[in-house]
Amino acid sequence: MLELHAITRQFDGVFVLQGVNLTIMPGEILCLLGASGCGKTTLLRIIAGLESCNSGDIWLDGVSVKLTPPHQRGVGLMFQDFALFPHMNVLDNVAFGLKMQRVPRAEREARAREILAVVGLSGFEKRDVSQLSGGEKQRVALARSLAPNPRLLMLDEPLGSLDAALRERLVVELRDIIQRLGLTAIYVTHDQQEAFAIADRVAVMNVGKIEQVANPQELYQQPKTVFVAQFLGMNNIVPASWVARYLNHRVQTPFVLLHPDHIKLGGDLTGEVVERVFLGGAYRLKVRVADDVMLTLRADKPYQTVNLSLDIAGLIPLES
Repeated sequence: MLELHAITRQFDGVFVLQGVNLTIMPGEILCLLGASGCGKTTLLRIIAGLESCNSGDIWLDGVSVKLTPPHQRGVGLMFQDFALFPHMNVLDNVAFGLKMQRVPRAEREARAREILAVVGLSGFEKRDVSQLSGGEKQRVALARSLAPNPRLLMLDEPLGSLDAALRERLVVELRDIIQRLGLTAIYVTHDQQEAFAIADRVAVMNVGKIEQVANPQELYQQPKTVFVAQFLGMNNIVPASWVARYLNHRVQTPFVLLHPDHIKLGGDLTGEVVERVFLGGAYRLKVRVADDVMLTLRADKPYQTVNLSLDIAGLIPLES
């Protein structure tokens, strides 16, 4: 189990991490999701021991590792650029970490072959890494991080350099491999779909803080803050005062979210369509309603004006 207690990090007086607390259970895949510069990669590097924190503590399996050197933490780290050694073949790349641990040659090569089989690369042992496709390089990098049998696997945007179709396929394979090996893992990405596909829980980060931690379904259905809702691509965020005035419903938070499923055509609220996007089987409409509030919904036609009904059962309170 990994426990982070009040982790802070400053660069030139600017806080990159602001008191991060997080617990990751054994066998769990947790995703750090956030935009570039939010602190997710810095947090990963602090856990790995590649950077130090200004304050706070890191506990791994009940023991503080804050002062433990990186090579003694038992953590595997996979980077976005794969960082494969071009002068080594596939087998030697995978066995490199074991070589640094002074594992005998026969033992480390046997382990490397075993892990290559797990990631679907049996027969690639003598292949030069320059001959590999992007997906194959990703698997070699994963195998190299798995070979030392880490107690915690961390993956920093591991699919970021691959095309969308390949990412979509490999993220499912990654989850399957991690689960088959029973590993605890932290996965870093800025991509919501990637996070939802691989993670048991997702921690959404914003300017060095964790805004919300939840499983993908809960995160999508019950975002807690305006930032989380916006980051997940939800557009129908309106002031609570507007809801009180036009829907005669009061909430205790400054904003509310309306899921598109709870906005229907036909009702007492008149709106002007200001944007129409054809999606293939339907149109996405952006509608200006009272007080210049903008709502987004799907419709079967590119209407000019619409009448809407809003289901207050679909209102989700949001903190600012």
